Amino acid sequence: VVIEDDRGRWSTGETPIDWHHLPARVEAVVAERLARLAPDLKRLLSLASVEGERFTLEVLARMEGADPRSLLRVVNHDLRTRHRLVIPDGLRQVSGRRLSTYRFRHILFQRHLYDRLDPAERAYAHEQVADALAALHGERDDLIALPLSHHYRQAGQVGQFRRAGSGQLPLPTLNLVQAGVIFG
Repeated sequence: VVIEDDRGRWSTGETPIDWHHLPARVEAVVAERLARLAPDLKRLLSLASVEGERFTLEVLARMEGADPRSLLRVVNHDLRTRHRLVIPDGLRQVSGRRLSTYRFRHILFQRHLYDRLDPAERAYAHEQVADALAALHGERDDLIALPLSHHYRQAGQVGQFRRAGSGQLPLPTLNLVQAGVIFG
């Protein structure tokens, strides 16, 4: 029996499930599903996996140097409808920009892709994610202080996090950023 606890963690009763160590059969099913993708789609999803289980279309577009509308057609047609690997997760407006969020249909797809990036590629991709998030949020980067800190740390750019806006981060957020809190 698999249950979800009050903190959103999945377990088999007494111990949390370790999504990094899967039975060979489960890993094979995930690998087979992703092997159906054309190389360009697999690369796109690999880049998306760096942002996390949830990813922002406009961040991915900046990473790829692509028009978000063109990328939207690829994500919706190929990755959502045809391969059923992602689903829409919402729209929001930040600093006058529309941000479209998607999530992997299952975290196993995200983990599989992310874990297969080599360390250098992963570091560069984390830096690209952080730079894109900062650019898209503009002066409202206080909304993403923790993700920015996380991505810059994963990129090996610990000192890179800078306030783009003119104000201060709220004290609890600043304390978490300075402490290097890394989130899920």
